[in-house]
Amino acid sequence: MSHPRIWFVRSYYSLRFGTLSPERLIELALACKVQHLVLADINNCTGFFDLLKLATAAGIKASPGMEIRNGNHCLYFLIAKNNTGFQEINRFVSEYQATKENFPEQAPGLEEVMVVYPTEKHVLAQHEDYIAIPPHELNKLIGNTLKKKAERLLYFPMLSLQDENDLLLHHHLRCIHNNCLLSMMPQTGNANKEENPAFLLSAEKRLQTDEKYFLNYSNTLTNLSFEFVFRTNKNKAVFSGSVYEDKQQLQSLCLQRQVAPRNGQPRLQAAQIDVAGGHLGGQRHLHVGQAGLGHTSVGLAGVHT
Repeated sequence: MSHPRIWFVRSYYSLRFGTLSPERLIELALACKVQHLVLADINNCTGFFDLLKLATAAGIKASPGMEIRNGNHCLYFLIAKNNTGFQEINRFVSEYQATKENFPEQAPGLEEVMVVYPTEKHVLAQHEDYIAIPPHELNKLIGNTLKKKAERLLYFPMLSLQDENDLLLHHHLRCIHNNCLLSMMPQTGNANKEENPAFLLSAEKRLQTDEKYFLNYSNTLTNLSFEFVFRTNKNKAVFSGSVYEDKQQLQSLCLQRQVAPRNGQPRLQAAQIDVAGGHLGGQRHLHVGQAGLGHTSVGLAGVHT
């Protein structure tokens, strides 16, 4: 196989849909010699950093993406080209989730995001968008007008299940989601039974003689990049320009009666604040007295009662 093996995957962070943990996805990727995973959970990216950390340790490339759905209907996949694209996806999804509105049928124009439409929605694809061709749908290309859009077709191997047991679990999860009996489970919005490692590997073997299906798959997906360092503290070190300025600002806020009420008690009056010049444990403290509250110490690095 001349091209890298890249799989799209869903995890159990796809609520009431997915069955595979990030740990299990990495185990399957190693067993199947997958070099690159693109996580495309439904309407969220909660599991990506768990997957990224495990993938990095295992020597596997991981990229963020998302499957956008309204109810049981898949609208499109958004794949981040880089860190900026990841930000664009999250901002787009957050805006609609905050207002509880349905996502638009056509994907927005996000500069650093690759848009991939499912086969049945190919008519909505714009000039720069791609059309997903899962392995189990390759036969649909025979005599299909989609063959005329070969430059926009994207081989789309999706891993959602490990085996038959996972498929049964998945069906039960979908029944919970739809609040119905197993015998009445809707046929739309479910994972395909072929979205398992065994089928993906066998389908890929059959296609090796026709590399045209892998052209976009290889050239486009290998350019995805995402950088993140886990071992550095991402918290903001100082609020102002320095630790000293932070202390000065806190003292000023205290004197301006900006200390918020705690435990239902009223704000302290500025006239009742007495700034003491003593040091306790090497740090300057404000000593505050107020009738009925006892003795209160307001530290410059925080408020302590």
